[in-house]
Amino acid sequence: HRQAKNIMATQAIATGVPMLTAGDEFGRTQQGNNNAYCQDSQISWVHWDKREEWGDLLELTRTLLHLRRENSSWRPGEYRHGAEVLAADGTPTGRKDLAWFNGIDVEMNEGDWADENRRCLGMYVSDADSAFLTWFHSGTESLEVALPGQPWAQAWSVVAHTGEPDEFGGDEVTGSLHVPPRTVVVLRARL
Repeated sequence: HRQAKNIMATQAIATGVPMLTAGDEFGRTQQGNNNAYCQDSQISWVHWDKREEWGDLLELTRTLLHLRRENSSWRPGEYRHGAEVLAADGTPTGRKDLAWFNGIDVEMNEGDWADENRRCLGMYVSDADSAFLTWFHSGTESLEVALPGQPWAQAWSVVAHTGEPDEFGGDEVTGSLHVPPRTVVVLRARL
């Protein structure tokens, strides 16, 4: 289930239109068949009885699509280049519309991008009104990631994750965050 939730989270967060097929939100796979439209069999049927078994994926999908709809920082009008975000009055905020974090220091550098052993990275998206930091961790071991402070955010709160319900608390977080293995976690910035 966790890997299915990771794929759904990545799809929902990505720039552009999320390309979902009926049943993706509750584990429908078509057994890997990408041409199931021409088959009238169990491969192409939507199995509504699986909704309870996959309720966690359905709730995650709802949460992420709601966040996407309600927050313009997830729906940019043009391609992001790491441009400085301006406040409504035109003053610089010190934040970028897109930044990538390595979990140790702050922003990723060339060495981080070239590290073939890297299993975690943070994607920061922002506009004048909101900011989010998403950690994508594909490693098999838990790790502690450093959370960026000002000007990126005063504090963070977990708004969605692909882990078990008790793996993340609901309180604000500053400093660092414990990320379980094979997890995507989305944090909202308190600006």
